[in-house]
Amino acid sequence: MIRISKDLGRTWSEPIVVQTLHRDKGEGFLFCRWVTRLHDNSLLLATDRVTYKPFPPGAPHNWFYDPRNDSGNEAWLYRSVDDGRTWTGPEKTHRMTVSVSVRQVTDGTIFMMGEHYDAKLDYWRQVAFLSTDNGKTWSDPITMFDDRHCCTGEGDLVEMPGGKLVAYMRANKIRVGAIKAVSDDGGRTWSGPFAAGKYPINGRVTAGRLSSGEVLVVHRVYGDNFGFFVESEEAASARVPYDAATYKSPALNWGIIDIEHNKPRPDGGYGGWVELPDGDVYAVSYITDDAPKPQIRGYRLSRKVLLTPHPKDTRTE
Repeated sequence: MIRISKDLGRTWSEPIVVQTLHRDKGEGFLFCRWVTRLHDNSLLLATDRVTYKPFPPGAPHNWFYDPRNDSGNEAWLYRSVDDGRTWTGPEKTHRMTVSVSVRQVTDGTIFMMGEHYDAKLDYWRQVAFLSTDNGKTWSDPITMFDDRHCCTGEGDLVEMPGGKLVAYMRANKIRVGAIKAVSDDGGRTWSGPFAAGKYPINGRVTAGRLSSGEVLVVHRVYGDNFGFFVESEEAASARVPYDAATYKSPALNWGIIDIEHNKPRPDGGYGGWVELPDGDVYAVSYITDDAPKPQIRGYRLSRKVLLTPHPKDTRTE
């Protein structure tokens, strides 16, 4: 579903249904979505479509086979040319993604990113599929980060001035700090891990440049909370090798946006954000917390809160 706000997130429209699937009829289900505006001013919505059976608790986690081998699991795309009021699709990509994210860079290339699971070694790697024809066709997977000691996924990328690409991603096996990877050749090859935010990333990343040039990253913090960090343009592009033993975040600022209180069934911190005309940021997060059912919760983050440098990192927080 899509909901639209015309007052900077204060109120929201009734749901606009983009796609309905009936899992009990064997049609599978949709999870993890991403919407981005392309250079032609249209909106592109991507979602993971899954068909596998049985449906284990907590799906799509704990798969007992490599999902790349199931041709029914793929990213579906939908398009809107009227700012989300109506949609066409699905366009079937025949490309397997988990926790899909989509970005278009300056030269028009679209990155459709997701995770691939290595069933033999039991870990995840971050990959990207590239399209140079506005999403009509897609490349084979390009590995962005592959290290079973990190176990990465749910990433997002930011294009820096000059074309350098920086990708921030979840790392299931890292318990100190956050990591990123960097590409100097338009995303064809990547290097890392490099040091990034203060808190370990335990869930979906949404990253982007603010109008003033800094990079804002919001993500699920290890411990099921919703947090953020901000890097200066220089720090975002830097290649500071990741070392858990000596880790010190290069970020300008960081913080917790919301705390997940539903500890028996936590699922907080899967969100996204946009910058508002006055420079504040409107963020949303999927959270269970104290609601009778899961909800999408909105937050307005002031520019001052985001960009005030954090006190010296004493590593005692």
